[in-house]
Amino acid sequence: MRSWFASLVFGLSAVWASHGLAQWTTTLWEHNGSQLYLSAKGQFRQFRYAAPAPDLLDAGVRPGAILFDGRRTGRRYSGTAYAFAPLCAAVPYTVAGPVSLDQRTVTLSGRRPGRDRNCRVIGYLDSGFQILLFRPNVFQTRASKARLHASGRSKFVRSED
Repeated sequence: MRSWFASLVFGLSAVWASHGLAQWTTTLWEHNGSQLYLSAKGQFRQFRYAAPAPDLLDAGVRPGAILFDGRRTGRRYSGTAYAFAPLCAAVPYTVAGPVSLDQRTVTLSGRRPGRDRNCRVIGYLDSGFQILLFRPNVFQTRASKARLHASGRSKFVRSED
């Protein structure tokens, strides 16, 4: 059974790759001391944490956690961002905002959920954040990502909210 499933997944991966369905472009970005990957395909966009900042690690954010999932339409992003807090599950909220003319900054804003000590949402705050292009390099394979992690690059530029 397991062999059959593995063969199916491998076969579908080959078909998807040959039809361009697996051709996501990934670039490296920065947000408040965290390193992020932006995966883009057509209008779809997703920012995931590659190396969360220490305070986010304390809040339970792990590499691979999604910060933003949405779309780009023209020079605007819109979609869902996730708020993190220690010992609580991530809470989604709606965000939108522009991409800078030089394509190196995405500024998103929305109503971020506020929580109490029991992780219950008790209100919403107007909130905004910027995500900055970290390196102009474009990575297109998982091997490239693995080489970046293995290189131990950990010096980041901190942006101001």
